[in-house]
Amino acid sequence: MYLSRFIDEDAGLAFSFKVNPESCGNNSHYEEYLRFCAITDQKSGKGVTHVLVDECADSHKKAIVGFITLKASCLNKRYENYISGHPSIEIAELAVDMDFEGNGYGTDLVNYAYVVANKLRHEYAGIEYIVTCADPVSEFFYGKFGFSRLEDYYEVPREGWNVDCIPMFHKLPELKFS
Repeated sequence: MYLSRFIDEDAGLAFSFKVNPESCGNNSHYEEYLRFCAITDQKSGKGVTHVLVDECADSHKKAIVGFITLKASCLNKRYENYISGHPSIEIAELAVDMDFEGNGYGTDLVNYAYVVANKLRHEYAGIEYIVTCADPVSEFFYGKFGFSRLEDYYEVPREGWNVDCIPMFHKLPELKFS
């Protein structure tokens, strides 16, 4: 099992990736995103997809276990006369193949987002939050990591397909320098 950036050579594996419709209210979106949009989004700079791949040594077959797409984002706080932006990393897409559900791979992918966020904030750029627009079925899943629903005066960017999502955030702890 390994985690790597999704590349053209792995695109064929996406066609066997299936999301359990009972685990997600929009399973076809995640399947189609991986098949048709992930590479394009990477090439355009919109987001970076990482795939967790199971490589069976016996049969020389590979399968995508799950994927996560991360992108730069912003948590906006509305005040009376202005909006204040807080630098964030967004879990734009996250799904686990139905044959691999329940084995902690979704947790591994969220933990990877924390690793990336911390690396960025320690070495390259300010990051205060991890945000996501969660499918309503996955709200409990993100809650296990400390994500909360946004309050009325906060907002994160949304795209057309996820207008019914639940915007959530997790504030990263303050950095300690010695």
